[in-house]
Amino acid sequence: MIARNPSLRLHKLTVSNFRGIGDRLPIDLSARLTVIHAANGTGKTSLCQAVEWLMTGKAGELAYEDLRYRLRPDAEPHVEASVLLDGEPWRLQRTRTSCRFGREGETPRSHSDTKLLEMLAPAAVEDRNKAPQTANAVRTTWLRGTHFLDATNLAVLLDSDKHSKTRREEIFADILGIRRLLDAEDGITRYLTPIRRATSGLSRQITEKEIALAAIPEDGAAADVAERELAAALAQLPPMSPSPSQKTFEERLAEAMSLHSHEDAKVGQQKVALLKGCPSIRRTGVGPRPPSE
Repeated sequence: MIARNPSLRLHKLTVSNFRGIGDRLPIDLSARLTVIHAANGTGKTSLCQAVEWLMTGKAGELAYEDLRYRLRPDAEPHVEASVLLDGEPWRLQRTRTSCRFGREGETPRSHSDTKLLEMLAPAAVEDRNKAPQTANAVRTTWLRGTHFLDATNLAVLLDSDKHSKTRREEIFADILGIRRLLDAEDGITRYLTPIRRATSGLSRQITEKEIALAAIPEDGAAADVAERELAAALAQLPPMSPSPSQKTFEERLAEAMSLHSHEDAKVGQQKVALLKGCPSIRRTGVGPRPPSE
């Protein structure tokens, strides 16, 4: 069974002392679609950052001091929400010093960010042995990609520039929750590219060998012709006992080679005798040196 991440839906949100939001602000998000329309500087972006901070413990690249309400720098930010995880109600709370969550109706208990991220995005990390810090970063990236779309990325989606094609694919992969699969595919492609080059060269070599193997029967036929010609030549040799026809090809070939060696020896002896009778040839050093008398 393939692991999956649970469906996550905000039901109610309460924010206080967070960036542009001071007093406690409750928002009902139970409708299928909620549109927040307000003037600039009234806290629209702060609401989105509050949700991100609640779920991941971070709000983009902002430091914690930048999360405080501007008019109450000593007040601690507080965000809580009722959420539905696969339709089951849970309650999440976050302050500077604590991250609490529990089932609706129960008192939320304090947990680490790692535990919260594991609950919200368990399947975002396939390797269970991955270091907690790395796993948290992967799950945070997954939650941001699937639940938040900022103005910059929205502009890229609306851009038809071909140079933005790769980035648009990444954004859609984030929205669909399959970015890790896209990254894995890219990694596999980089790994397979040199292998494909190597196998392509091997394929050419295999083809060449197959062509050479196909030519072997022709070479074998030529060898048969040569064997018949040699057998005919052996048949011209003086008869031996037993009859050549009663011997194998290998035996007849061995006898022919022995006879050839014997004839070479006789020729050598004749050369020696000739040199003995011609001292002038011996002095010039031409031919083999005769044995000493």
